Amino acid sequence: AAAFEHRSSRADDPQLHTHVVIANLLQGPDGRWGAIDSAALYRHQLTAGYIYQAVLRGELTNRLGVEWTDVRRGLAEIRDVPKGLCREFSQRRQAIEARLAELGESGMDAARKACLDTRPPKQHTPEATQRDRWHARAIDAGFNPADLRLTGTAEAPSLEEEQLIGDLVGPEGLTAKRSTFDPRDVLRGVCEALPGGSHVDLTRLLDLGRAVVRHPETVALLRSQAPGERSYSTADMLAAEQQALELVAASRDQGLAVVPEHVIDAVLVRDAISDEQRDLVRRLVTSGAGVDVVVGPAGTGKTRALRAAREAWEATGHTVIGASLAAVAARELQNGSGIPATSLTRFLGGLQRDGLPKRSVIVVDEASMIATRQHLELMQAAARMTRNVFS
Repeated sequence: AAAFEHRSSRADDPQLHTHVVIANLLQGPDGRWGAIDSAALYRHQLTAGYIYQAVLRGELTNRLGVEWTDVRRGLAEIRDVPKGLCREFSQRRQAIEARLAELGESGMDAARKACLDTRPPKQHTPEATQRDRWHARAIDAGFNPADLRLTGTAEAPSLEEEQLIGDLVGPEGLTAKRSTFDPRDVLRGVCEALPGGSHVDLTRLLDLGRAVVRHPETVALLRSQAPGERSYSTADMLAAEQQALELVAASRDQGLAVVPEHVIDAVLVRDAISDEQRDLVRRLVTSGAGVDVVVGPAGTGKTRALRAAREAWEATGHTVIGASLAAVAARELQNGSGIPATSLTRFLGGLQRDGLPKRSVIVVDEASMIATRQHLELMQAAARMTRNVFS
């Protein structure tokens, strides 16, 4: 592999980064030539970026004394850089935003396309000339480089290993939004949990990752996978999953939110829906279980069936409320079914503050994308509402 260090973006903004080129054709120990497993390299690409950024932050703090903002998705900013200055030296971002506005599009795929549409050709500029131009641009934008005090005497923060590892295996760590994790997740978690500017290298990061995997609270899952692909969870997460299963089992035969047949018939007469959707509505409003699951691909009419189920529940005095992981999906649920819905974060915040209204039915859209701990929180709130001892 060969590493090429670049100090600017294609738009001639300061952007320190490194390209690593890896030969795709290798000669093995048996003397034969063949292509490397690029799929395996691709799986590690994101983690490699987290490691690169963590080591870079440590080096910059060690050499220049800079401080850092909080790490998000592996990235952090040098503290105290004026926002206006950042904007001035973010020409690529401005070009992409302008292209998206011109097209009237948004989202990751649209941004990726806009990035390619607006990408200028590469140019080589001597470093001294580049620095002079950046200096002049900053002054023209109203920022005198002589007034900026970005470097200082900050030292690498102390690294409390036991605390860091304990946080990662705790409820707010690696299993806060997922049930399992693999070694790549562990390394990314370590890089994000490190105090900004910690002086680390790959060996130190790998040692911290191994300590997380070997922690008494970490549980190796029994799967037929290669060692590097092994999945893990935590004792706390497994206990949460068990509690959720127990709540489901305990509420299975409680006769909750059951709608009489004559009400169902009246609702279904008004709605032009398929026989399959009618069967779904009947099962939902007559099962009486504390938790029901609807499984079906997009476009099969789940939302339309939920509209009829909502009408049946509301006709018998129930309050139907909805939630989805994203606010956009919540709006789609509300528009399609008439169920008042919001993002799951806002929904759970309201739960903690106000609890649930009596005789509530909660509809969770795209439930398979929601973390186990959030599911458990919803189930516990429903259990409290029905005054069951299993809460």
